[in-house]
Amino acid sequence: LVIDDDAQAIIVSPRSVTTGEASGAALSVRLAFRPQGPVVVMASSSDPTAASLSVGALTFTPMNYASAQTITVSGVADGDVEDEAVEVLLTTAGVAPLSVLVTVVDDDVVNLDLSPSSLSLTEGGAGAPVAIRLTTQPPSAVVVTLTTSSIGVVSVSPLQLTFTPANWAVAQQVVVTAIDDGDTVDAQVDVVAT
Repeated sequence: LVIDDDAQAIIVSPRSVTTGEASGAALSVRLAFRPQGPVVVMASSSDPTAASLSVGALTFTPMNYASAQTITVSGVADGDVEDEAVEVLLTTAGVAPLSVLVTVVDDDVVNLDLSPSSLSLTEGGAGAPVAIRLTTQPPSAVVVTLTTSSIGVVSVSPLQLTFTPANWAVAQQVVVTAIDDGDTVDAQVDVVAT
């Protein structure tokens, strides 16, 4: 009588992957040893809102146990700018579970939305408001600094705005006012928000 002491195991390659939002990475999964009968390996994502799987179960038989089957891990687009770390868990009855670390690289960029994007002002006249907000939720506070391309032509107030993860989508106003400069030449000035 020969007692088989081999312990069945799930084999996966690679053990960690990096993917972008709306793109994917492949995992190759197989069993270490020939099973007695069909074995179903369940696959799940620890955060399906960050990484989804192409299949939730793989079936291995005594005939195909050594042939790798593919699971595609796809990054899910979201509205923030943070990368996500997710685990793909592979399980089956009587076998130690196995996890794969997935890093989803975020493709979102924090930009500014200004409205209106251009103004026509009269020297010495009333200022005009410009509403500024972020286009994407930042992971932490963002300070926007406003400057002008020509000193002494326009003033901007306030010169800084602070956006947080809680208020990023709420427009904040600055007032742009043309300064009376004593000449008769019209000027074109850029107000830069960084």
